[in-house]
Amino acid sequence: MKKNNIHFKISIIWKYIIPILLFLFLLMNRYHKNINNPIAEKKISNLKKDSVKNENITNEKVSKECNASLYYNNKIKVDSNNIPLKKSQYYFPLKLFPIIDLYGKIVPNNLDTFLVNWYSEQLFALKEPLLFNKKMNKEVYRFTWLRTFHHPIAIRIEKENGVNKLYWKECDGAGGYEPGNLITDKSKVISKLDWDVFHNKLSRLDFWNCGIGTGLVGTDGSFWILEGATPDRYYVISEWEGKMDCCLYLLKLTDLKIPDKEIY
Repeated sequence: MKKNNIHFKISIIWKYIIPILLFLFLLMNRYHKNINNPIAEKKISNLKKDSVKNENITNEKVSKECNASLYYNNKIKVDSNNIPLKKSQYYFPLKLFPIIDLYGKIVPNNLDTFLVNWYSEQLFALKEPLLFNKKMNKEVYRFTWLRTFHHPIAIRIEKENGVNKLYWKECDGAGGYEPGNLITDKSKVISKLDWDVFHNKLSRLDFWNCGIGTGLVGTDGSFWILEGATPDRYYVISEWEGKMDCCLYLLKLTDLKIPDKEIY
């Protein structure tokens, strides 16, 4: 019995432990060769340079996309509050919603009309104004929160002539289905401190330099859409279950009572 145990242990060592040790030895040997290999170092250096180049190109492109004048359109028919007269009107410039592939890359000449149409129908039901179609004389940010099985919500924060205001609206439908009817339409003046706290959180997000497009999404969940409009800038980002800190802060400024389990 004792002899059998010894044979068993030896077989385990030969079968599993020695191959693992050999693999680790070869791996470490390869690593050290690459570290001292000038060709490998050059490859790594080139990769870093390419990464920086790509990052600079992306940032430059995003900067151009933020130019508000690119999106002005006086042909869009709106009421006195800049709310579209037609339900079919898009609430966002299509070019800011390119199709993103499984690798996170933009698919050339493909725009996500499905998402833009869906978001727009929800915002139209919320009786929200457009933010991109004409020059703004104020600074505005809007968080649109579309949860599959819960009420669609839009929260807008504005600064105009030194006055800071917050608006929030809610429909009785669901963000993943029909929006339903408007059941909440409120506003209030907020303090400079409230505005500054929000703006600091927005800066930490680096909102104006976030990538365009939505990327991978799930089946049941939520979309967090954040827009910004100033006299010379317009931009929008869309995240699947984004939970952006600045958006959560806007939610806290309202009187909406959302259970923790429904924040997703």
